[in-house]
Amino acid sequence: GATVMVPIFVKVGETISINPETGEYTGRV
Repeated sequence: GATVMVPIFVKVGETISINPETGEYTGRV
């Protein structure tokens, strides 16, 4: 999945974690 806060380098189909308080990219599964 992806949101507007997801960095542009995150490829489609990857599962990522976002810190909702900062919008920071925290990792991928």
